Amino acid sequence: MSLAVGENPSPKTMGFDKEGSATDSEASETKTPSKIPPNEDAVDGHHPPGINRKASESSLCPTEDDDDDDEEEREIELGPKCTLKEQLEKDKDDESLRRWKEQLLGTVDFESVGEKLEPEVKILSLAIKSHGRPDMVLPIPENGKPKGLWFTLKEGSKYSLQFTFQVSNNIVSGLKYTNMVWKTGVKVDSTKEMIGTFSPQAEPYSHEICEETTPSGMFARGSYSARSKFVDDDNKCYLEINYTFDIRKEWQSAVELLEAKALLRWKESLPNQSSLQTWTLSVNNENLTSPCNWFGISCDNAGSIIGINLASSRIRGNLSNLDFSYFPNLACLNLSSNVLSGPIPSEIGSLSKLTHLNLSMNYLSGFLPLSLANLTQISLLYVGNNLISGELDPRLFSNWNRLRFLELHNNNFTGMIPLEIGLLVLIPSSFGNLTELTKLFLHQNEFSGTFPHSLLNCNLLVELLLFTNRLSGFVPQGLANLTSLRELHLSENNFSGPLPQVCQGAKVQLFTAAFNNFTGPIPKKLACTSLVRVRLHNNQLSGSLDRDFGVYPNLNYCELSHNRLEGLLSAKWGGCRNLEQLKVAGNMIKGEVPEEFGKLNRLAIGKLSSLEDLDLSENKLNGQIPGQLGECSKLHNLCLRKSYFNGSIPFQLGYLALQGSLDLSQNLLTQQIPPELAKFTMLEHLNVSHNILSGSIPSLFGTMPGLTSIDFSYNDLEGPVPDSGFFHRASPAAFSNNKNLCGEVLGLKPCSNTSVEKETHKKNHNVPIIIVSASLSWLILSLALFILYALSRRAKRSRESKEAMVSEARNLLSVVNYDGKIVYEDIIEATESFDEKYCIGSGGSGRVYKEKLTLGPILAIKKLLCLDGEQMEKLRSFTNEIRALTEIRHKNIVKFYGFCCHGPHKFLVYDYIERGSLADVPRDDMKAK
Repeated sequence: MSLAVGENPSPKTMGFDKEGSATDSEASETKTPSKIPPNEDAVDGHHPPGINRKASESSLCPTEDDDDDDEEEREIELGPKCTLKEQLEKDKDDESLRRWKEQLLGTVDFESVGEKLEPEVKILSLAIKSHGRPDMVLPIPENGKPKGLWFTLKEGSKYSLQFTFQVSNNIVSGLKYTNMVWKTGVKVDSTKEMIGTFSPQAEPYSHEICEETTPSGMFARGSYSARSKFVDDDNKCYLEINYTFDIRKEWQSAVELLEAKALLRWKESLPNQSSLQTWTLSVNNENLTSPCNWFGISCDNAGSIIGINLASSRIRGNLSNLDFSYFPNLACLNLSSNVLSGPIPSEIGSLSKLTHLNLSMNYLSGFLPLSLANLTQISLLYVGNNLISGELDPRLFSNWNRLRFLELHNNNFTGMIPLEIGLLVLIPSSFGNLTELTKLFLHQNEFSGTFPHSLLNCNLLVELLLFTNRLSGFVPQGLANLTSLRELHLSENNFSGPLPQVCQGAKVQLFTAAFNNFTGPIPKKLACTSLVRVRLHNNQLSGSLDRDFGVYPNLNYCELSHNRLEGLLSAKWGGCRNLEQLKVAGNMIKGEVPEEFGKLNRLAIGKLSSLEDLDLSENKLNGQIPGQLGECSKLHNLCLRKSYFNGSIPFQLGYLALQGSLDLSQNLLTQQIPPELAKFTMLEHLNVSHNILSGSIPSLFGTMPGLTSIDFSYNDLEGPVPDSGFFHRASPAAFSNNKNLCGEVLGLKPCSNTSVEKETHKKNHNVPIIIVSASLSWLILSLALFILYALSRRAKRSRESKEAMVSEARNLLSVVNYDGKIVYEDIIEATESFDEKYCIGSGGSGRVYKEKLTLGPILAIKKLLCLDGEQMEKLRSFTNEIRALTEIRHKNIVKFYGFCCHGPHKFLVYDYIERGSLADVPRDDMKAK
């Protein structure tokens, strides 16, 4: 779009003519002189001696009636220069003059009209056009001196030069383009082209010089130097470029070559270049290798680099040697998931066309350079997962009007979140104030302050991640107006007050607000059917769970643990058909598990075929454990501890595929442990302690290879424990406080034959026996059983008699960590009545002996000094303290098994630890290490 004062001449050619000689012709601008009307005050046709027209900007020209002899006598003064704005204000009441000015100047852009008198012309772009080829856009350096070769032309090709420019402040008159070319110091071409006269306009002007042809032949090929200028009638120069170019057999973009060399310089600075092996240039200058074929590089049709994608390329080093000024057309830069370190260079702000910048998942440090504010075209900016620190300068966000995706998470940013983030808006003329930001990731930083209310302006926001910061205060209820929001993550901050209403748009799918200080009930407007995952645990939420929490047909994961929720597990949960994990531990929920849980064909309760974890611990649930839980085929972990479940353990649980843990402890469960639980071959943790279970531990439990921890303590179990390696290694605490367990386990007495027979009898009752024998076999078998029975009875009477004698003479060793007894005489026998040769230490409270029992590990027995009468009265409280000590477990505390107090002997039983006592360690440098 252009409007020139006067006429534009026909454009001349630039460069070489057909004969290869220079063209020196110059077109001139035609101007229409203004005529001066006769002076009404003149007497006898004579003019006054001087004419003064200060208010006029027009030049005065002599009339036809003037005599040459009078020119020297007259004094002519031109009016003062005026700004264009003042010029337009003149004679504004004269309609004819106003129309004439509009016709002359066109639609002047008043934003470009300043108070300066002198015009300004900025050359925006230069491009070489050739038929059948994409335009070769030339970068315009600020200093007017392109680095190295600027462009290459093909010999004998037709081309033209096109440029765009912007005029501001005032009218520029007689704008011209001049060009001179030398080869080996000899001037070979000179061109002048009149462009015209132009007024300030909103849109830039465009001008194309007539097509010409490059010379051809051996003597024409080679390198040239040139100087191009843009000047006006007053010889004011607006741009001067001194450059070199080549004429070759084929086209070759000089921009392409400069960009390639800039990349190679950066490559040379990197210690690991294995992924950049394709980054090489051919030695043959006649046919250079194009960087457009290099790994990670993409180009436009003109051969200029527009994309660098080296994500996950194992690149080490820094960005200090990557000169961004060589990439004027770069639109996408992705260096994520590498090992880049050091600061982000401030020169990155020169990438004026950059729309996508991804530097995430590196080790970049320092501050975000303020020059990033120059990236006015940026729509995606990812710098998360680095070591960047400092506060976010609000000026960074002032020009990012097109920004849609912003990730700053997992850095070391401090300070408050700038309010300017909420002003990242695009203002189209017809749509008003529309927010373009759709993703904002600020999580895992050190941001403090309150929730930025300006984010409520981001109406198109889809994902907002603020978790793991130090934000505090209330979260505004206006979040409900962000109707496009699908993910909201507020966890691990210090937010307080009520939970925000986030489901007005009914699109929220992921909502996390765990580990905050939110109070009050769960908002009823939270009941948006779109919810898929909800994490509100570890807050101070109150209210009724069954009344406030709605029905979510798409809900997959729900964790409400450790709040102050009351009420029942509502039957409405039966409508959550996709539920896989439900955690409500640590609340005040009561009542029974509703049968409707059996309709949840994805939860592990009932037909929840996709449920993997179910945690209902530490509530007030009662009733029986639903057998329908056995239909949760994908359940890996089941935790129902510390409630009021009663009745038996349903055998249907054996149909599950538990792989992690089964915790039914601290309930009121009764009857026997179902042997079907032995089917959990991958189960690692089993805890049924603190119940009222009876019978024996099923022997098939010894075939569960995955077990790493068990606890059967505080029940009424009896009989032998399973005979397997893991049960032999288990802590005595796992079997303590039962009725009469026995077996080859430390702290348990060996099983008698009667116990074995009793267990065998129970096992045989559970396994069908097919008898196919003759009558003779029956007689032989009966006789053998009779003999066996007689022998076992005799052995039992002998053992019972021996035990009775021992109990009359002394107490048994009361190791309170298990219900079985280590016989007192075994310790006396193993130490030979505490012979000195077994003594390994002594102190003010007694002496320590080392002993090895027949079964179990090596023990350290600390024999205490005799107690006086007053101390003996405190034996009961001492026993209670010992009981507490035996239940303490810590990797840095020596395991304590129990104590004995009988007659002259009073001793403590510890696990034996090599390398002396703790008192030796601080005194020995080597041990202290």
